[in-house]
Amino acid sequence: MVPQSANDMGGRRKSADASVLNGSTVHNKKVAEGLRHGIASRAPQRQFSYDRIARFYDHDMGLNAPTGDVEFYVKAGLKSTSKVLELGCGTGRIALPLVEAGCRVVGVDVSLPMLKEMSQKAFARLPASQQTKLSSVCMDMKDLGISETFSLILCPYSAFTYLLEESDRSRFLSGVCELLSTEGRFILDVFVPHYEFLCQPDERVFFDYRRDVPGALVLERRKTIQKDLTSQVNYITRYYRLLDAKGSMIEEFSTQESIRYWFQPELRLLLEGHGFEILAAYGDFDNQPYHYAAQMMVFVCQVRK
Repeated sequence: MVPQSANDMGGRRKSADASVLNGSTVHNKKVAEGLRHGIASRAPQRQFSYDRIARFYDHDMGLNAPTGDVEFYVKAGLKSTSKVLELGCGTGRIALPLVEAGCRVVGVDVSLPMLKEMSQKAFARLPASQQTKLSSVCMDMKDLGISETFSLILCPYSAFTYLLEESDRSRFLSGVCELLSTEGRFILDVFVPHYEFLCQPDERVFFDYRRDVPGALVLERRKTIQKDLTSQVNYITRYYRLLDAKGSMIEEFSTQESIRYWFQPELRLLLEGHGFEILAAYGDFDNQPYHYAAQMMVFVCQVRK
């Protein structure tokens, strides 16, 4: 179903249990109260894969992020005329530079430990005058309980690929449409699936890295990827080992997650089918047209008028 146009959203009636916080309306009083103290939680109380790695995410996934994405999103933020909403903000890898550039940012993530890491980093990194420009809410991005319009909504670092079901993707995109201002921009990126990778046997064990992490420790990561080529879903198991300086193992654990990969034409059709007009489609973050050799596909959209 195609969402209503952005022109119909500004006068939307607030529900009776909505609370207003710094100009933001949140449809949950506990969430609004939590925002006053830094982080609000509306997500279901269960553990997610990123909960396990939040303490060293910046030295794990954060170091694997695509080149130039932070700078790309900061430039987009500087063009926005009101608050920026980041969906899947994690530990603030993009949100904090946006705030430092002068943007007011609302960050949404389903992992409370990740948001706590962002809050600690913001306290240590940002002056008090900038800390007030950052809010965060722990909620599932397919069920956005926020009633406010944003001039820029971001869904970076392939966060969209975690929406496996068609109904979840439809709810997510409809929610973005409702929160986007009339001339606002929605930008998302997802990784480009390359055939040479998809042809790898499922039993292959990939060695990702061995890195130093704070506390004079060493983090190792390996992974296996089971691929359903029909549904285009990868089932990823990551195996972590935390070692001391002498190489003795301190901790060992694994995480599991599923992601739905996309080819560029089908994602374009999905966005257009949910009421978006695609203003630009890039390959990576240097504003060059999309090409299959790119690491990431990037879409800049607005609600179709």
